[in-house]
Amino acid sequence: MGTLSFSLVSLLLILGLACDQGNRGPASLPSDDTLGMEALLVDAIHNITVAQNICYAFKRKNILMRTNFQGEEFPFRLKQRDCTGPESSFVVSTRLSSGDGPMEFIPEKVEKAPPLPMPTVLTDKHGPLGDFCQAVFQNNEPSNSRWDQESGDMVQYILYEEGKDSFDGISLVYFRRNNPLSYKEVEIRVDLRGEIQGVRGLVYRFRRREECPEEGQEGKVKSVLQEYDSQS
Repeated sequence: MGTLSFSLVSLLLILGLACDQGNRGPASLPSDDTLGMEALLVDAIHNITVAQNICYAFKRKNILMRTNFQGEEFPFRLKQRDCTGPESSFVVSTRLSSGDGPMEFIPEKVEKAPPLPMPTVLTDKHGPLGDFCQAVFQNNEPSNSRWDQESGDMVQYILYEEGKDSFDGISLVYFRRNNPLSYKEVEIRVDLRGEIQGVRGLVYRFRRREECPEEGQEGKVKSVLQEYDSQS
């Protein structure tokens, strides 16, 4: 059994959803905000064309950036909000570093700036979509779910076609075992037109949001954002 596939029956049993399915139809697709959503009860990706577009753009980008963009500057806007303090914002300039392994954005030092939430250049082989893209290449109907081997969470993939910012995207939605509501989401918006520095497949926005786990902070959310800064 592959890392991205498992039976839908197992999914329902583990999440504890099977007991209530007699009166419930398939969950509707969520909006851009997927934190606290219920797990989708369909096992197939609902927009395979977007998945293919993103993954093949990642594959071409992996070759293009290694060949033509070594040492090039990529500026990002960073925003961070923890469970107790106000939001902080920084603009950080980075340089592309490539070798035999994953490419990375190496940031210049900015006082008090947090580390990049995603320094790895996302490609069809590297980053949180590596396994997903390999499954898309190998299967015309890949599963929309997988188990995260490190955390034990169930991860579901939600695809968006040209959202409000005109970029296609994908959200990774995380569920703990025996809990039908998501507690963490990772949103990835991708430039498929090459509007950013002429690179198709460049990640325009990487955002991670997670419920605060501490007692007394119920309902609060901590978040980090890494977004390409087109004003620099």
